[in-house]
Amino acid sequence: KDTLRQLGEAGRTDELEKLQTDYKEHYGTDLLDDLRDKCWSRDYTEIKALLENGKLNPEDEIKLGIMGKGYLNFSIFGMGTDPKAIEAVFADKAPDERAVIIERFNKKYGDLTDALHRNLATDAYKDIKLILDPENPDGKLPKIREIHRTWRGLGANFKGAKELLEAMSQEERDQLKVDYEKEFGKPLEESLSHEFWGQRGPKLVRILNQGKLSLADEVYFAGH
Repeated sequence: KDTLRQLGEAGRTDELEKLQTDYKEHYGTDLLDDLRDKCWSRDYTEIKALLENGKLNPEDEIKLGIMGKGYLNFSIFGMGTDPKAIEAVFADKAPDERAVIIERFNKKYGDLTDALHRNLATDAYKDIKLILDPENPDGKLPKIREIHRTWRGLGANFKGAKELLEAMSQEERDQLKVDYEKEFGKPLEESLSHEFWGQRGPKLVRILNQGKLSLADEVYFAGH
């Protein structure tokens, strides 16, 4: 795969075509047909796309995200899939750009909505639907969903929640509190305190309210 990718990045797509021709002449079988029988399905899909285009197009990246990470190319209750890789394809894309990517996927791999619904976990599917909403201006997940999913699933992601809150302005954090309570029916401070074990919850509440931990906070948490 690395060799194919390097050839494509170098613009040597003619060599990719020659590879397939030479393979059939020497071994009497089509390269892709041979690989289909010998590769994991995810690897085969990636190699096929590289042979066709010399690179992975957005629709290919989405397909691979649906198929999973590495050899975890299965989907049972969303396990094995890579929703964030799919989200990355649409990030910073305007609605019309996202529509083009969806159309390309539908043409090459079948209905995208159906594929997402069948393979992603319920919450991951809801996230992608919000990203794909034509009313979404930039193809990104709303902040209230981003913070909420830092403790969704197996284990809470303290580092992710901390980085998200620290990157926001005070005005954005204040709006986040308003939006979160409106969406989930309880204060964000309550969820942070409940979902993050030990000192982590109180630390995040402090960051939510003031942007970062002060020196006094650091000393307090070090001693308690």
